[in-house]
Amino acid sequence: MFEHQLVAPAGVPSLWPNFERYRGPDGNDYARHAGTVWPQIQGMWAHAAAHHKRDAIFGHELFQLAEHAARDSQFAEITTPSQEKIYGGLQERNGEIVMWKSQPRQSWRHRHSSA
Repeated sequence: MFEHQLVAPAGVPSLWPNFERYRGPDGNDYARHAGTVWPQIQGMWAHAAAHHKRDAIFGHELFQLAEHAARDSQFAEITTPSQEKIYGGLQERNGEIVMWKSQPRQSWRHRHSSA
């Protein structure tokens, strides 16, 4: 899995490839839940890499998470995979594809079970 997963400049996207219907003419539009980079997905990817002793992958993803937090002074909900900027993503609402707003200060907590 580690050899085949796309990792974009901003980090691992939540789902890849992006859905065709959300792709803009310049190629820089993404679905809200496909193609975009979410901090909690990055965290899970980094955790899996650390667990499987993939230090370079772990280091890259951790660095990207830290870089986003430092740049934006927060963990924004979503960023673009390539332009590395806060982004809400495209989603359908009432039969129309619209741009959603990325919510600020989205830190997700993972509880590790000892069971």
